[in-house]
Amino acid sequence: MEAASSSTSQCSYEEYKETADWLLARTEQRPKVAIICGSGLGGLADLLDDKTTFPYEDIPGFPTTASTVPGSWCSGGCRAVTVSACRGDSTSTRVTTCTR
Repeated sequence: MEAASSSTSQCSYEEYKETADWLLARTEQRPKVAIICGSGLGGLADLLDDKTTFPYEDIPGFPTTASTVPGSWCSGGCRAVTVSACRGDSTSTRVTTCTR
């Protein structure tokens, strides 16, 4: 993967905080582990217990694409650990800039 160039716009602290605050206000879960489910691994997010799911396009400042693969942020339990999982297209492995 190519590194982002210095001219690439990056998100500010305030933009990251707005996204985090939005998610925190909508779920009581506080993940200890984050998983980016790459190609073919979206099923991992389906295995979470008591999960809360938000489509990427509903989350303020979260990157989206015109892909036919829907993306979502999930939070739930996996054994004794609360997990956050990003699945579908437009995960942070493919996006280096904010949506603004």
